[in-house]
Amino acid sequence: MTIDSVLAKFSDGAPVVQINQKITRKVGFVDDGRDYPLYTRYHRNTVQRDLVDQGYYVEVEGNTPKRDGYDTTEGNYAPGDLPVPESDIERLRDDLTTFGYCLVADALSEEQLSMYRARVDEQAAGERRAGVASFASADESGVATNQFLSALVNKGQCLADAVEISSRSIQKAELLDQLMEEVLGRSFICNSASAALAGPGGTPQMLHCGQSMIPKPWPPWPYECFLGFLLDDFTANNGGTLVIPGSHTILSAAGTDPIPELPPTTNVTAPAGTALIMDGRLVHGTGANRSDALRRLIILTFHKPFIRQQEQWMLTLDRDVYASASPKLKERLGFQAWHGGLGGFEGNGEGSVAPLRDDYQSIGVMTPDDHVATSTFAARSKGQYSRRMMGKMKAADKLLTRDDEIPEA
Repeated sequence: MTIDSVLAKFSDGAPVVQINQKITRKVGFVDDGRDYPLYTRYHRNTVQRDLVDQGYYVEVEGNTPKRDGYDTTEGNYAPGDLPVPESDIERLRDDLTTFGYCLVADALSEEQLSMYRARVDEQAAGERRAGVASFASADESGVATNQFLSALVNKGQCLADAVEISSRSIQKAELLDQLMEEVLGRSFICNSASAALAGPGGTPQMLHCGQSMIPKPWPPWPYECFLGFLLDDFTANNGGTLVIPGSHTILSAAGTDPIPELPPTTNVTAPAGTALIMDGRLVHGTGANRSDALRRLIILTFHKPFIRQQEQWMLTLDRDVYASASPKLKERLGFQAWHGGLGGFEGNGEGSVAPLRDDYQSIGVMTPDDHVATSTFAARSKGQYSRRMMGKMKAADKLLTRDDEIPEA
């Protein structure tokens, strides 16, 4: 059994950190004393393997958590023990260093919150209508409950502003930008920009860290940072993001050894309009929504500029978005050459995008009224899966697809 067949596999095309086969033995790194070429013995010494061994995932058979109760958090912490929404930067810094996450109060104004809700809802409905929707999580019957939007920078000005962390669409952009730079340093870049619409009846996500791709040991600072905008109130009942407070320091302290038993989980609870910042070392995952309404979250991940991005913006960025992008947004997407190390670069630092793109067609701004053939998009391979899963979701009366028509091939 290889790491490729165990970890971070995509279930039927759904972009979600999960495992889709039964685990029958431990997968964590063990130095068996055998002779391996160069440093290959260390490539598999990852935090994610240790989290699998501790059972922080959902079994493929029955869609139930392997570790009983990791998604139920009532009584794990006393009121007042954990971060609450704050505006004072010193309190926010203290929460980040102590707990591995902080909550920025009123990051979005009421008008901005309404704008983001409307844009995300329209885009989600449009992608379902066009047959290019991505789904994640599932109920006990294997029917998807959640929708996932990716490459948000292409999907509306306010979403591009979120990636830029621009005051044009975020009232506390200056505070957020400062905190992100203090965490990651100058010239940090966007790793991915997505949104999750978590519907009722799903399962918890496998717990993971934002920088799980980096083998151990981890230094006492992060390489990656999460910035999320809550578009709905987050509660334990609707599955607000699961986190293990303080896990970021435990993982760094473990060095190359297996990580020890971790503290209990808790759900992030905060009102809509709050921003959630998480250290890339913090163990976290999407919670199970036990309410009767959607829970929506804009998910932006950023990391240090020398790390390859998950979203290859030089391929997926819409030409019109690039043409109108500010210098700050271009740099944040990785179009600006970074010269923070040895050596230099040839050319003007931005380079030419077109030769890398050919005829790639991105999924741009969409609404439910868009009647666009799936074959229009470079993401057309999603079409068969998207239509098939929508059929199952309609038959199961899932909230996301209740009023949708199944798109034609």
